[in-house]
Amino acid sequence: MAFKPNYRLQRADRSRAALARSEEKQRKKDEKAAQRRAERTATVETPPNDDKADDDKAQGGEVDDCRRIQRSQEG
Repeated sequence: MAFKPNYRLQRADRSRAALARSEEKQRKKDEKAAQRRAERTATVETPPNDDKADDDKAQGGEVDDCRRIQRSQEG
């Protein structure tokens, strides 16, 4: 046996490798979560094309977020 085993160095190497593996897994999870979040916001931000809402506005009413007609009180 030429050298004494350096257990602290071996343990440090194993710990460093384990940390690198866990960081890589976390990075991949974060990327997938960001991709899902981007897809979800892209589908939410595009409003549906509702021709009925445009017709209601043309009839003198305003359309709120729930697509109900609010008639103006002109009398």
